[in-house]
Amino acid sequence: MVEAKELRDKILAFATLNGPILPVQASKNVGTNILFGAAVLSELVAGGKVFFTNMKIGGSPLYYIKGQEPKLQSFINHLSEKPKKACLDLQEKKIIRDHECEAWERVALREIKDFAFPISVKHDDGTIETFWKWYLVNDEEAKKIIESLVVKKEEINVDTEETEDKPKEVKQEIRDEKPQPVKEPIKDEKKERKKKPKKATKDISSMAFEYFEKNSIRVISSSVIKKNKEINYTVEIPSEIGSLSYMVKIKDKAKFTDSDVIIAYSEAQYGRLPMLLLSTGDLTKKAEEYINKNLKGYFLFKKLE
Repeated sequence: MVEAKELRDKILAFATLNGPILPVQASKNVGTNILFGAAVLSELVAGGKVFFTNMKIGGSPLYYIKGQEPKLQSFINHLSEKPKKACLDLQEKKIIRDHECEAWERVALREIKDFAFPISVKHDDGTIETFWKWYLVNDEEAKKIIESLVVKKEEINVDTEETEDKPKEVKQEIRDEKPQPVKEPIKDEKKERKKKPKKATKDISSMAFEYFEKNSIRVISSSVIKKNKEINYTVEIPSEIGSLSYMVKIKDKAKFTDSDVIIAYSEAQYGRLPMLLLSTGDLTKKAEEYINKNLKGYFLFKKLE
């Protein structure tokens, strides 16, 4: 017990001095393996002493303590192309109006949860508009920027004097042209022969909802981590003693290692919830042993066919 406490104290001290950190860095520093290092970080997260990012470096989130949030900027280059572009744009502008974004940017802003915070603004006419705030901008500064972006209707002056009661002449040009015969497209038989039907891809969202419906599970919220590859849900699962809250992760992956299990469990611990992992793949033998030895009753696995 003393050794475990010492290990926690050492990793916390290392995170305090060097955060944000990865589990492998913490493990090397204190002289233990990555499994124990990740497990200790999960305990620190559960205790509210350490936080972790939605962004992942090499499949693992970054761990940091409160006050180290500005240092997360140095990891922006690890984002994929479009989220990185949206992140840098938001960093420069500080506030972005959602309805002025292109479709790809709306999606990207919802992915970079560590850097983009949504703000809902209710207008005088009752409509609600979403703005995105750079994560380091305080509420007071955000309010001033939003106020400068929002233009009130009464401030817009439209000069209609010159256009009123002056009908415009509309000229119609009628062309007397003979209809041209329609040529039938020439079929390229070679190309037609080469075309093959596309293979149907797995829709993990549909698979998840089929499982939820079959087991009377109610979905509270969802978050797409990677389109058609990984989705997180917060759900309520019925039981004899009442509804139980769970975090459910569905992931399309062939094999889950013990490291994958620890990372998934640490995500659930952020919300202090047990984890139900749904997958199209299997657990490795080491992953099964780790769950049975350390997470029994807190981590469930179900393979979806």
